[in-house]
Amino acid sequence: MAKVTQQELGELKSLAAPPQIIKDVLAAVMILIGEPNPREYKTAQKVLSQRSYDNSMIERLSTLDVGTIPMEEVVKAQGLVDGITIENVQKVSLAACGIFSWLQDVLSRVGERTGNLNKT
Repeated sequence: MAKVTQQELGELKSLAAPPQIIKDVLAAVMILIGEPNPREYKTAQKVLSQRSYDNSMIERLSTLDVGTIPMEEVVKAQGLVDGITIENVQKVSLAACGIFSWLQDVLSRVGERTGNLNKT
């Protein structure tokens, strides 16, 4: 899995008005980790702020069991980031590259497991 740092997460959390591409990437991640109201940026900010070891964002990302993600949620997440590339993300936020790479890894693993998703 792609490496995501606490520094990157902190920078993403601190964005007052993130570009839509960052909102879409974070919303897709929130969907995959099962957060309620995943498309609200405030949800992502709350989750990015969690620091306790067993509930930190880094811990949640590193321990996510791809096999437990409902396919319906995977399709929603994929729909939000279809057409987005790492180059698009780099243009607006270097801090978002790690979490975008993590997202792509998860979607790729699900796609390999099911054969149902397009690779982006």
